[in-house]
Amino acid sequence: MLIIWDSTISVGVKQIDDEHRQLIDIANSLNEAMKSGRGREVEGDILNRLLTYTKTHFETEEKMMKRNAYKDYEQHKKEHNSLMVDVQIALKDYQEGHGPLPISIMHFLKDWFVNHIKGTDKKLGLFLSGKGCS
Repeated sequence: MLIIWDSTISVGVKQIDDEHRQLIDIANSLNEAMKSGRGREVEGDILNRLLTYTKTHFETEEKMMKRNAYKDYEQHKKEHNSLMVDVQIALKDYQEGHGPLPISIMHFLKDWFVNHIKGTDKKLGLFLSGKGCS
């Protein structure tokens, strides 16, 4: 298991937490595929799912931020954009046949998701909870 969901990752907003769980499940699926040697068979599909769902999740958060006039919207959106670019580059390299995904992408994803959720998204969750979102 790459990332284990626990209370330290919860931001206290059900929709965001549910979407984070889904993202973590996808990242864990990719990690398991790579560890079991099935990486090449399924990693392109899983990486595509990760990219698509991440985009959907970021749109959810960004709509909530805009709807509630979140003051750190621009910085939060920059973090989202940065991850999307990094995942798109990894997917492009994979699709161009530059070999299987390196394990470093898994470490990068784990660090980014956990640090982003525990830092930036926790702040957002507190703000949204204060606005009555749960």
